[in-house]
Amino acid sequence: MLQFKKEDIIIHPKVHKYTLVFLPGWSRSANKDLNVFKTVPFIENMKIRIVQPPHRQVLTTTRSLPSWFMIDLDVPSTLMAGLNETSRLIDEILQEEYDLCPNIFLGGFSQGGVTALYTGLVTSRIPLLGIFALSCFIPSAKWKEDRKKIPLFIYHGNRDEIVPYNITRPAAERVFKDFNFNFENDPGLGHTYSWKEFIVLKKWMKKCLYYEKL
Repeated sequence: MLQFKKEDIIIHPKVHKYTLVFLPGWSRSANKDLNVFKTVPFIENMKIRIVQPPHRQVLTTTRSLPSWFMIDLDVPSTLMAGLNETSRLIDEILQEEYDLCPNIFLGGFSQGGVTALYTGLVTSRIPLLGIFALSCFIPSAKWKEDRKKIPLFIYHGNRDEIVPYNITRPAAERVFKDFNFNFENDPGLGHTYSWKEFIVLKKWMKKCLYYEKL
């Protein structure tokens, strides 16, 4: 079984009212995203835990890189096997954070976004304020009916050169049509972050907090 190296990066607020568990993309260390999350606007009083992906061997090479799962096009089942394994580990982190503060968002970028969707909507039973996925594809899964009310936000650039926008958007709108779901397109954005992205994300998170209080 995979073991996390416990190299997660944690940004502590002065007052801890909310928690974001964030999953970086393929080949990115948690430390690389630290500067991003120190500078982008986020919800006040929010603890941010950037989870370090486990290292996996890259197919056809001897290299090992941070990766939530590996995709072998010749063996499609490798995707689901990896998602099932890592999502259980992420669920343990969610439980750990929930015991400290029950107001949790779960999100991720690219592979991390796929893993966030699968963990939050299939594996976990932890109550979540919302789930967001940035620049990711939509995995085939048996989404849990009792998770449909969790606010779901997907953000994708229409110039994404790794995960094509024209595949992700129709897939998301088909799969999540009965969910509490929002999709935001960013014209001109490739497979990366943008300042605008985090402004829009912050507005969505504030909406989640508002409706949670009703």
